[in-house]
Amino acid sequence: MPDLSLHHIYIPPRLLAQDSSPAIFLFHGLGSDEYELLALASDLPDELAVISVRAPFPYEIGGYKWYDRDPTFNLNPTAVAEISGRMGEFLAGAVEEYPIDAERLYLFGFSMGSVVAMTTMLAVPDRVAGAIALSGFLPEDNGNHYQVSEARGKPIFVGHGIQDPVVPIAMGRAARERLLEYGVDLTYREYPVEHTLSEEEWADVRAWLASRLQG
Repeated sequence: MPDLSLHHIYIPPRLLAQDSSPAIFLFHGLGSDEYELLALASDLPDELAVISVRAPFPYEIGGYKWYDRDPTFNLNPTAVAEISGRMGEFLAGAVEEYPIDAERLYLFGFSMGSVVAMTTMLAVPDRVAGAIALSGFLPEDNGNHYQVSEARGKPIFVGHGIQDPVVPIAMGRAARERLLEYGVDLTYREYPVEHTLSEEEWADVRAWLASRLQG
């Protein structure tokens, strides 16, 4: 069932060319909230609606989290199902609530939020046009929740800092290998930074997104 109960901020497109617009959903990192990524909104394509979402669980030292942090960089099958299922319902709710195009929904996640973006795209690919996942990792699908055959060919941009001390670059490279196995349309980039979004990476993300919208 559609569910729009997660706290979020909706920003309409600056340029409305049709009755419904493409939309991008922003998923923040651990210990932050729906305001973290809003500074990026003004630098996104004018035709995009922006929906910045707050994670559902309070984080013990402040802010919010999408799931319980695991130092082994993995999630149990129940957590993967809960995240992807809840976000699939949220996407459906957003389509009902706002004038956005169900065929052109993009996901953008940083760090823990990138896990949400990747797992959602793989679990409900029929609801996602593409995804951007930065400085994160891809959980194993031990519960067979990923719809790999349906996700084949879906575009995804994965970026990671080579010097990342929070989520090691090995995790980004492991995500790359598994996404290639799944047959998605992968764009993978590495940057000489730590756990952050550099100007070079942001320029690459904007170019990637613009090309998908034009296509």
